[in-house]
Amino acid sequence: MPLIGTLTSGVSALRSFTKGLEVIGNNIANVNTTAYKSNQASFADSFSNTLRGSAPSSATGSNQTATQVGTGVALRGISTNFTQGSVSSSGSTTDLAISGNGYFIVKNPTDGSVYATRAGEFRWDDQGFLVNQEGYRVQGLTGGAGSTSPSVIGDIKLRSQAEISASWATDHATEIAAANLVSASAQSAADELASISSFGETAADAASVETELNARITAADAAVTAAAADSDALAIAQAKRDALVSARTAMQTAQSEITSSAAYGAADDAGKKALLLTGVQASLSSSNVTAQGGAATAANAALAAATPTQRSSSSIDESGNIVEFYANGTTATSNQLLLKNFNDQNALMKEGNNLYSGFEAAGAINGTGLTGNDRPNQGGLGKIQSGALELSNVDLTEEFANMITAQRSFQASSRLVTVSDTVLEDIVNLKR
Repeated sequence: MPLIGTLTSGVSALRSFTKGLEVIGNNIANVNTTAYKSNQASFADSFSNTLRGSAPSSATGSNQTATQVGTGVALRGISTNFTQGSVSSSGSTTDLAISGNGYFIVKNPTDGSVYATRAGEFRWDDQGFLVNQEGYRVQGLTGGAGSTSPSVIGDIKLRSQAEISASWATDHATEIAAANLVSASAQSAADELASISSFGETAADAASVETELNARITAADAAVTAAAADSDALAIAQAKRDALVSARTAMQTAQSEITSSAAYGAADDAGKKALLLTGVQASLSSSNVTAQGGAATAANAALAAATPTQRSSSSIDESGNIVEFYANGTTATSNQLLLKNFNDQNALMKEGNNLYSGFEAAGAINGTGLTGNDRPNQGGLGKIQSGALELSNVDLTEEFANMITAQRSFQASSRLVTVSDTVLEDIVNLKR
């Protein structure tokens, strides 16, 4: 029986150390795996045969120690080293590393299964979703546009051109309204100057033109006074009045230059009247041309403000905000990545492809689902580094040292089996 026990101990050691070597081999094989976390096997003694139990001391004698014989070794468990791996620059803006605690959450769009991962090798797919190499969609806050922050938990996705166009008027209502008001004001001034310029072309003399212009300025003053404060009507009326006053000033300047000229001094009354009328007409025509140009420029600006732009690029900051940059120089935060942390990371189940499941067993903080409290760079969660990847945390020096130790332990265990076999053979031969 003791020899059988010795053989059993040797076999259990061989079995256990084989598993230990498998763990070491797996670590070495994944030395270049993105965000891989190394494992370590731990061992414990097996059940012991009790030859004599322990007993407390009595009034007449000392206590009695136990006498037990072990039956070998067993694999106690395989733990994972979740320490941070080194972060290496990759050059791709969609490669993301977590500096600190937390995991990215990805969802299989086919069956809806959800996984955690530290491997941030992501890309934008043809539909605009942020996905990993298996096509699983990264989760976070979505629905951001213009001044609206992302608030809906779901698949991270860039806004399509159709979505940008559909919401453009709402997202940029303030800018569009301001541009339209400028255009309307400029057009109102241009229309008024076109009218007074046309009047001047048929006027009998400069005095009648000035009289008409003064009357229009008086009417414009009344319109300004009647308009409500800070209203569009006030802005339009003020633009019309300012244009008329400016035209009158230019016309008076032209008349002053004409009356001081030698040609005016040498002309008779009819000639002087003609010179003044021609000067007034030229001045009004010039003011009209300027006003029409301003109206055209303002109209083009209003059209540009109302025309949906196109996305030119995007970036991801350390808080996981995905900022979209548009061709017209505007920006919008359309999404925000969320991270999930766990109380017991060793309870996570490895599913391959750098994915983990078992959120409930691992004690997901803030619940198994994502919430607004799972934002990066706050609440104990790490920050995001764009254009970088977390490397494997396998230490090759340590792994080779552990392999040597496991190899020697295996050799010693195999020797134990060999010796036990030899002794058993000698016992069998005693009969001869």
